[in-house]
Amino acid sequence: MSRERAVAMFVYTDAAHDSRVIREADALHASGRDVLVVAHTAPGLPAVDDGRGWRLVRVGEIAALRPGDQAPRDSAARRARWLARYARGLDEWASAAARAAVAWAADHAGIAWHGHDLTGLIAAGRARSHRSGAVVYDSHELFLEAGAVARLPGPARRLVAALERRHARRADLVITVNRGIATELVARYGIRMPEVVMNCPHVDPESPPRLASPLRTKLGLGTRPIVLHHGGLSSGRGITETIDALEHLPAEVALVMLGDGELVPKIAERAAGSDRGRLVHHRSVPVDELAGWVAGADVGVIAFQPIERNNLLATPNKLFECLAVGVPVVVSDFPEMGRIVRESKVGATCDPGSPSSIAAAVGSVLAGDRDAWSTACRTAATERYSWQRQAAVLLAAYDRIGA
Repeated sequence: MSRERAVAMFVYTDAAHDSRVIREADALHASGRDVLVVAHTAPGLPAVDDGRGWRLVRVGEIAALRPGDQAPRDSAARRARWLARYARGLDEWASAAARAAVAWAADHAGIAWHGHDLTGLIAAGRARSHRSGAVVYDSHELFLEAGAVARLPGPARRLVAALERRHARRADLVITVNRGIATELVARYGIRMPEVVMNCPHVDPESPPRLASPLRTKLGLGTRPIVLHHGGLSSGRGITETIDALEHLPAEVALVMLGDGELVPKIAERAAGSDRGRLVHHRSVPVDELAGWVAGADVGVIAFQPIERNNLLATPNKLFECLAVGVPVVVSDFPEMGRIVRESKVGATCDPGSPSSIAAAVGSVLAGDRDAWSTACRTAATERYSWQRQAAVLLAAYDRIGA
C-alpha cells in the first residue's frame, strides 16, 4: 500500500556511493514517505534496487557520454562537440527519468520532485510538467564552478547560468550544503535563502576505539602519531603540500593517504622513497567501515587549494567524519571550514599553499591533549554536526512546503 506522501529524487550519477542522496532518501522514507531515487544506468549495477526500503531505479544508455566525463581541454571545436554530446545524453536521461518517476507516482496522492544538482533539477522540472507537485532543488555545490562546467567557454557558461537561474526560481524549496554556498546562490539568482542541510554522518554514541582502529592495526603503525588525509586523491586537495609538510614534522609522525584517485601513482612513488612507515597509502574502504579507520588518526588534514569557488566554500564530508569519531582537524583557512573549526575549537587552520604552515598547524594539534580534543570534536558533532540534526532540518523544510 502506498503512503500518503511520496518523493521522487533525480540524480545524474549511478547513486551507488552518493552518501547525501542515500541519507536523504533514508530520512524521508523513515518519516513516512514513499521514496524513489532515479539515477543513471551503470555497468555491473542493478536496474532496480529495493534493498534500503525505498526504491532505486537506474535509467539511460550505458553507451552514452557518462555523467562526470571530463570535457577536453584543447580546441574550442572539440569542446563544443563534447558539450553537444553531453547535452544530448543529459536530455535523454532527464526524459527517461521523468517518465519513470511519473509512472511510479501514479498511485500517490501527493508528490515532491527532488532534483540533485542542476542535472537532477532538469529531470524534476520535466516530471512536474506531466504531474503537479512541489519541486525541491538540492544544490550540492556551485554547479557553475564544478567539474566540466567550470571549463566551458564563456557563452556556454552563461547559458548554463541562465538555465540554473530559471529552474532555481521555479523551485518550491532550495536546499544546499552550507551557509556560504546558500548566500552565493541568493546573490547569483535572486532566490530566497536556501535551507542548509550539511553533509554530516550519523554520530554513534560510542566512538570507535582509537588504538584498535584498522588504520593502526592493518597498517602496522602502532602508537605513533598519525596524520590522515582521506577521500579523493586528486589535484586541488593539497595532497602534494600535505606530503611536503612531513619534512617539517618529527620523524615519528606518519602520514596516511586513504583513498583513490589520479594522484595515487605519485603518492606511491613518494612513499617508496620515504622512511619506512612515514608515508603510507591505502585504497579507499567501504563507507560502513570508514568511521573505524578514521578513528585511529590523531589529526585529519583537509588542505584544499584555492583553485575554485567551490573549494573556498567547501565543507567536505571528511571534516564531519573526523569530528564524529573525535579526531581534531587541520583545515585550509577558508570561510566555511575555518569558521567551523574556530567556533567549535576542534583543531587549527593553515595556509594550504605552505607545507610549513600545514606542519605548524598539525604540530599545534599534536601538542595538545588528545582526550580534550576528542571531547571537543564529539561535542560539536553531537550538538550540531550530525546527520540526526541535519535530517531534522530537511524534514521540517519538507513539512513547510506541504510535501
